[in-house]
Amino acid sequence: CVEDESGETTCTRVRKEIDDLSAREWRRYVQAFDGAMSEPQSKLKTLVNLYSLGFFSRGLHNNGAFLPWHRWFLLEVENELQEQDCRVTIPYYDWEHEGAVYDDESYDAMRNRLEHGPGLHDSIHCIVGGTMCSARSSNDPVFFSHHANIDKIWGQWQSASPENQRAHSGRVGVNRRMPMSTATPSDVLDLTNLPDGVQVHYADVVDE
Repeated sequence: CVEDESGETTCTRVRKEIDDLSAREWRRYVQAFDGAMSEPQSKLKTLVNLYSLGFFSRGLHNNGAFLPWHRWFLLEVENELQEQDCRVTIPYYDWEHEGAVYDDESYDAMRNRLEHGPGLHDSIHCIVGGTMCSARSSNDPVFFSHHANIDKIWGQWQSASPENQRAHSGRVGVNRRMPMSTATPSDVLDLTNLPDGVQVHYADVVDE
């Protein structure tokens, strides 16, 4: 984190592709998860259970809140991991997506295709299988790397134009708090200006 002369703090978090983590980085990530889950009053465990509670009943899917809510959720989980080790960030899992959403002009068309299109969000949950293919999918740590990739793809779509950057539509207004969260969509639309001065940068996949 860097503090400027006015006291404003900026923290840049670099999320790497999961296969690009070094052995040491992977150990830190696993240890941070284990440590956060084993706390006597684990906030990480509360967050994991929060997702299961809201999967069907609170409108986290099938509408415009899908992307900003999960961006907030990843940030909250990452905050808990960083309480264990400030060097840890959530790696993304770069499954093939063939650029399928980048030609969509509207936010809702992009969101719907990314969420439900063949070989994208829904498909990957059940290709992984097991707990990932259920309302309890957040109990599988792969969930977070899967959704980090979703977030990365959304961020790439946002970067295509100023209109995309601020685009949002759905049941939850852009300045209304999302269900079971502490944020509005507007709070998390910009990866370089997230709550608490956090910036998220998705590192490119390292060529072998």
